[in-house]
Amino acid sequence: MTMAQMALRWILGHDAVSTVIPEATSPEHIRDNVEAAEMDPLSHEAHGAVRDIYEEFVSEMSTTAGEGWADSVGSSGLAVASSVQRVNRI
Repeated sequence: MTMAQMALRWILGHDAVSTVIPEATSPEHIRDNVEAAEMDPLSHEAHGAVRDIYEEFVSEMSTTAGEGWADSVGSSGLAVASSVQRVNRI
């Protein structure tokens, strides 16, 4: 699982999320995104670990930066993806 795939799985694991529109600049990105959507949900432990990273490093930053909703979601996905290496150690 790539970092981007893990970020997509994490976002898709939220009950309030029904759709994710990820960026795809190549056919490979599209394939990776489809694979991520078809993967099993993250384990409870992995989902919680990513949530903890998000809450500690991203949530506050998005709120204090005064970003719009779309910008906040985009930066959150990037931050989650860049934090996946920590979660992979679980």
